[in-house]
Parts: sequence; structure tokens; C-alpha cells
Amino acid sequence: MKAPTPPRQIIKAVYHLRHEMGLKATGRAVGKRVGISGPSVMKMVTGLAKKGLLKNEKYKGITLTPKGFLVAMRQVRCHRLWETFLYHHMGFGLMAIHLEAERLEYNTSEALMTSMAHKLGHPLFDPHGDPIPSETGVMPDVSEMIPLHQIPDGTTGMIARLSYQTEQFSQFCDKHGMNIGDEITVISKEPTGGINLKLGNEEIYATKETASQIYLFNQDNGHITQ
Repeated sequence: MKAPTPPRQIIKAVYHLRHEMGLKATGRAVGKRVGISGPSVMKMVTGLAKKGLLKNEKYKGITLTPKGFLVAMRQVRCHRLWETFLYHHMGFGLMAIHLEAERLEYNTSEALMTSMAHKLGHPLFDPHGDPIPSETGVMPDVSEMIPLHQIPDGTTGMIARLSYQTEQFSQFCDKHGMNIGDEITVISKEPTGGINLKLGNEEIYATKETASQIYLFNQDNGHITQ
């Protein structure tokens, strides 16, 4: 039998939909992210609204209250700290760290989370390049990141983010040893949207879907050269 969905999972899903994807958080959309039905979501939303964590408005959909936003930030922080720990200290790949972190984040004490952050050196970004909120819910600046497809041909830059979306992308990164901080060169773009790249001494091809999940640091801050 499937384990019950933690209320904090609903809150985090609302955050991802509204604040990271720019979408309306409906019962159906939240349910799709957490794997339960829309009516079940709305039942939980009603309970969370009574606790002052969520609001459900006719045209805006489900939104976070300031109190609910802090709860969401705590979950995002915990998830991304676990991903960082599992990647750097346990040898898990990009796909595996996400799945394991989903299981671990709802059973992590504040003391363990604080200790883990200290051991990791208080990182600002996880292995995918996603920002890790501070203990007070403040997000690091991500404005200096730009999508790979916007980088001109012949340009070399530093990988800032690997935006996990698919298992195929995770396998691509693992196969080629692609990591945050690596230098990568855009050799040429294909009419299909794919991009020919050079990573280290290896020339590789990234499909349009794969390339869309890779971000480099902005040229203005000195990380990209031609």
C-alpha cells in the first residue's frame, strides 16, 4: 500500500509550480506532481489553509502564505542538501540523488540538516546547479545563469546548472562525466536544435531536449570567453 502523502509535499509542490515554473497551482497540477488525485489534494489544501499555510482563491489557484513559504523553503533546502551529500559523499548519480532525496527529506530533523550543511561547507547550489535556500529561506542569486542554446558558437564557458528533468539527461551527464564547474565549448548548433559540444578533450552531441537542461554562467561576469 502506498504511503500517505506528507502535507509538506503538497506545500513544496505548490512552491515549485508557482515560483520555479511560473504556473498556476491547481488541485490537478499539484496532484500530478505528488502522485495523488486532484480531489485528494484539495482536501489536504483545506486542512493546510486552516493552519495558515495555504490559500485557495478562485482565479489565482492555490498559493502559499508567508508561513507556508517558509515551510516550502525548509523542504527545498533539505532536499537539495541531501542531493549534494548523496552526490559528493555517496557516489549517487544525478537521477538517483533526486529520488533518494525525495524519500529522505520528510524524515530529517533540524539537527541532522544543520550538521549536513556544515559538513558540506554550506553550499549555495546542489549538483544540478539549483539554488539551496539559507536557513532563513533566502535563495542565492541565479540571474547570472543563461541557457546553453543562447550561447554563441565558438564560445567556451563554465557550467552553472544541470537542470534535472529526465532520466535520459541524467544518463547523458553520467556517461560524459559532466558536472557543475566544468568548462564546455559550443562548437556549432544544428537546425534540429541540437548542439555539438566539446567537454574536456571529448566532442559530444546534445539533443535539443538535453541542451535545454544545461546552463552556463553569464558572459558579463567573466566566466564565458570567445
